[in-house]
Amino acid sequence: MILYQFAYDWRGKIVDIGETIRHQSYTCIGCGARLIPKKGLKNAHHFSHLSMQSMPNQKFNCSPEHYIHKVAKELFFSSFKEKKPFLLTREIEYTCINKIAIMGCSKVKTEVMDLQANYQSIEVEKKDGDFIPDILLSNSSGEKLYIEFAYTHRSIDILPIAKARGF
Repeated sequence: MILYQFAYDWRGKIVDIGETIRHQSYTCIGCGARLIPKKGLKNAHHFSHLSMQSMPNQKFNCSPEHYIHKVAKELFFSSFKEKKPFLLTREIEYTCINKIAIMGCSKVKTEVMDLQANYQSIEVEKKDGDFIPDILLSNSSGEKLYIEFAYTHRSIDILPIAKARGF
């Protein structure tokens, strides 16, 4: 797993390690420290904290959970802002309610929703009542969708799973 795959470039834009130029300045999305791209021939390309290398005995405070959580929110936000179809897929289990049906019968249906078509507004960590979702999507009809990102397992080689509430 590549932990530090994304960073801010000098403009504050998120860049993937594959888009980097060796001698430019990059910043950690999680802690704001300076990062350097590592693009050698043996190991997977990744970013490394400069201060970790220059001060190996120093305790460094960059939580992988915080980093991944922030990257997920920022990538979701920037992707949504591109105004292209943004599909959310979920599986719903339906249980039979027919009295003659066999007990416990059910089926799973896959539903796909284009978030772009249903929600025009996106806000990051916007308070809504007593709750502050990671992402708040809303539309002119007053419908809202909360998106929460959860860092669930260190060995998963993908960004955290977006957990949608209210859909």
